[in-house]
Amino acid sequence: MVRRFPRFLPAILGSRTFAPRREDARALICNASPRSVLDEYAAQVVADSGTVARQIMLGSVSVDPADVRCPVLVVGTDEDRISPLSVQPKLARRYGAELLPFPGLDHLHMVGPDWQGPADAVLVWAEGLPGL
Repeated sequence: MVRRFPRFLPAILGSRTFAPRREDARALICNASPRSVLDEYAAQVVADSGTVARQIMLGSVSVDPADVRCPVLVVGTDEDRISPLSVQPKLARRYGAELLPFPGLDHLHMVGPDWQGPADAVLVWAEGLPGL
């Protein structure tokens, strides 16, 4: 993210909030979404935490897989620039999770017009869990 948007670096390093502009959202978050999703996101955007962004970028927050005592599912997309496809299988392996990939969708796929496919797949996965 910093390579694409160096203007965020002072906020991220200084633990200050920052808000992506419309063109940032188009490039980073809504890159495969229709304009209507971008318009809705841009109208509702709030500032992000510089501290959390730094922790995610540096990988300084870690959850020990032994501490996870619930089923884990990773829903991934090949157009996600926040959690890229190269990271998703590693995350799934680390936590013994199933990976459900959805091609052609971006980071905000859950609010776009194609939300139903991933949502249905998550429901099918959850319904297959023991005890449910």
